[in-house]
Amino acid sequence: MFCLDTEGESKPVIDKEEEEIKDDASIVEVVQMGSVLRSRGDRVCGLQSDGRVVACHGKGPTVDLFAVLTEMEVATKAANRARKERKRAREAGNTTTTTSTATPQLADEIRKLPTLRAANKLLGVDVMSERSGLVRVAALHTDNSVALLSSDISAKEQKEKKEESQVSVLGRPGHRTEIRAVAFTSLSDQVVTGSAEALKVWNRGDTQATLTVPCGPVTTLLVVPGDRHALVGTRSGHLQLIEFASATLLEDILAHEPDETATDTGVWSVALTHDGRGFVSGGSDKMVKFWKFRDSRALKVADQVTCLRCSSGGRFLAVATLDLKETIYFIDSLRLCHELYGKSLPATCMDFSTDSTLLVTGSKDSSLRIYGTDFGDQRKLLKNAHQGGVTDLRFIPKTHMFFSCGHDSTVKQWDADNFQRIITLEGHTGIVRCLSVCPRGAWVLSGGQDRSLRLWERTQEPLVLEEEREEELKRKEEEDGTTATQRRVLPGEEGAQAVRPTVATHHTEKAADMILEALSVYREQVESGGKAEPHYLMTYVYKTSDPLRLVLEVLRKVKSSELEEAIMVLPMDRILELLVVVRAMLRRGWAVELATRVLVVALRVNLPQLLASANAKPVIHSLAALLPTKMQELEDMIGFNLAGLRHLKDRVEQRSETQLFVEASQRVKESRRKRKKKDRAVKRVLMAL
Repeated sequence: MFCLDTEGESKPVIDKEEEEIKDDASIVEVVQMGSVLRSRGDRVCGLQSDGRVVACHGKGPTVDLFAVLTEMEVATKAANRARKERKRAREAGNTTTTTSTATPQLADEIRKLPTLRAANKLLGVDVMSERSGLVRVAALHTDNSVALLSSDISAKEQKEKKEESQVSVLGRPGHRTEIRAVAFTSLSDQVVTGSAEALKVWNRGDTQATLTVPCGPVTTLLVVPGDRHALVGTRSGHLQLIEFASATLLEDILAHEPDETATDTGVWSVALTHDGRGFVSGGSDKMVKFWKFRDSRALKVADQVTCLRCSSGGRFLAVATLDLKETIYFIDSLRLCHELYGKSLPATCMDFSTDSTLLVTGSKDSSLRIYGTDFGDQRKLLKNAHQGGVTDLRFIPKTHMFFSCGHDSTVKQWDADNFQRIITLEGHTGIVRCLSVCPRGAWVLSGGQDRSLRLWERTQEPLVLEEEREEELKRKEEEDGTTATQRRVLPGEEGAQAVRPTVATHHTEKAADMILEALSVYREQVESGGKAEPHYLMTYVYKTSDPLRLVLEVLRKVKSSELEEAIMVLPMDRILELLVVVRAMLRRGWAVELATRVLVVALRVNLPQLLASANAKPVIHSLAALLPTKMQELEDMIGFNLAGLRHLKDRVEQRSETQLFVEASQRVKESRRKRKKKDRAVKRVLMAL
C-alpha cells in the first residue's frame, strides 16, 4: 500500500536512507506505507474500491475484502494497541519503557474482512458498501456468468462469524462455453446459436435470449424450413431435432458412429438441400448421408468429412475431407464432377454462390480459394486471409460477395469477382468460430471463443475502397511505429534494458520539428557568415542575434521527458548537424549538462551509422577530447560550491552555538533505527520458518 503526498518537497522524507534522498522538482511523491496479506498467495489480477471497502481477487474464485477505517476508528484502534503494548511491557518487567506512542500504523487503518468465495474462477469484480454494514460484490466468472455476493461486515456480524451468501447468478442470457454454430431463421427475426452446453434462440430486435434448450456439444446446426425446429449435429455423432415451441428434444439418433482411430469425432457439417425437404450430413465416419428428415441414402468418401454444402440450384454437392481435397458431386446421381487439390491443410468451411457458379473454400492454412463450378478451375488464391486459419464463410444471397471469419478475431467481407477485400469488422477478443448471413443480406451474425455474439448491420453509407485502404495503412503505420519505438534496441544493451519506457507521440514529433527548424536556421546563418536576414525565431520569439543561442533555447524549451524521443526521430543527416552544434556549445561552456545528455542519446542511438560516416569521425574525436575537460570543470565548480556551503553552515553553528537541521537529522536516525529493527524481525521469522 502506498500514500500519495501532494505536498512534495515541503515535507521532509523520513522513510529513506540519506543516500536515497535526492532532489526532485515534482510536487507529487508516493511513499510505501506497508503491505497487507491476502488469503491466497497467487498474483493479484484486479483491485476495486468504493472508498470504504477494497476488493481484491486473483486467478481463483476467492475475493479478499479490506475495510478502510475512519479517522476516529483509527485513533481508537491505535490507542488500544498502545495500551496493550504498555500492559505487556509491565508484565514483562520492562521498566525502561514507560510510555508507548499511539501513532497510527497501516494495521490500524486497514481491517481484514471475511473472504468471499465465488462459484467459479474470476475475471473481474466490483464492490459497493452500504451504511448498514452490508457489502455487495458483483463478480464476473470465466464461464461468462455474473454473480452477486453479499457479506455483512458490522461488528455484530463479525462476532457471530456468519458466512457470506450468493444472492443471485446471472447466467441464462449468455453461453457458458464457446459458440460453435449460428444461424438465422427465414424471416431474420430470430437467431439460433449453439455451444457445448445448450442451444439458444435469440430475438434479433432486442438481442434477448427467448429460449434455452440443453443439448449435446454442438458442432453444427441449421434451422429447418418453417422456423419451428432446429437440427443440431453433436460431437458424439448424434443428430438432434429440437422443437422451439415446447423447448424439447424431439429426436436423437446416432447418425455418424465415432471412429476409434480419429482424434476428433462427431458430425462436422450439415447442409439443407435446395428443395428444403431434406439435408445432407457428414462426419468422422467417412460417410456422407442424405436425409429426407430420415436416412434415405449414403455416399462413402475417402476420409473424414470436415465440411459439405449443397448448391441452391440443387445440382452440386461439395464435400471437403481430411485428405486435403474437396470433391464436387452431381447431387442427383452422386457422380463425380470435379476434384479440387492444392491445399497444405484441410478445408474447414465452404459455400456456393446463389447462382451456383462459384465455390469458395477456407482452410487452416489461412487462405481462401475461389473455384468455378463449370470446369473446377481455381479463379483466385487469397493468401493470409485470416492469420491462424479460416473457420467459417458465407455468401451474401444473390451476390458474389461473401463474409469470412478466422483465428485473427475479425470478420472480413470479400468480392469474389474482382478478388478484393471490401471491409474488415473488428470487435471479437478471441477466435471467431462461426458466422451466418440473413436471407436478405442485411445482417451478419458472428460468434466465437469470447462467448459473445455480434450482430452487424449493413448501412446505406457509400464505401470507397481506396479510402478504406488508406485508413488501414495509416493505422498500421502508427501501430508499427509505436511497436518499433518500444522495441528499439540500443547498442551495448540487451534484454529488458533495451526496452524504451516511452513512445513517440505528437508532442515528441512537435519537439523534433522545433529542433529541426532551429538547426536549419543555424545552418543558414553559419553558411552566410551572419549576413543573412535574421529569422523570425531569432527576432521575435527568442530575441537573440546568436543562432547558437537559438538552438540552446529550443533544447531548453523541450520537456525533459520528450527530449530523448525527439532526438531519436531525427534523420541521420541532422544528427551530424546536432553534434556540431553541441560541440560549439561545449566550447563556449553553455549548458554542459544539457549538451552532454543530448550528445549521449544521439551517439547511443546512431553510433553504428556515425562510425561508418567519414564526416562524423572528426566531430566525434573532438567531442571525445572536449567533453571530459568540460565535465571536470563542472564537477570542480559543484564541489567548490558544496564546500563553501558547508563552511558557511559551520560558521553559523559556531556563532549561534546551535546545530542546524537537528530535527531532520533525528528523523533520519529514527528511520534507520526502525528499518534495522524491521530487518531483525524479518530475519527472526525466516529463521523460525
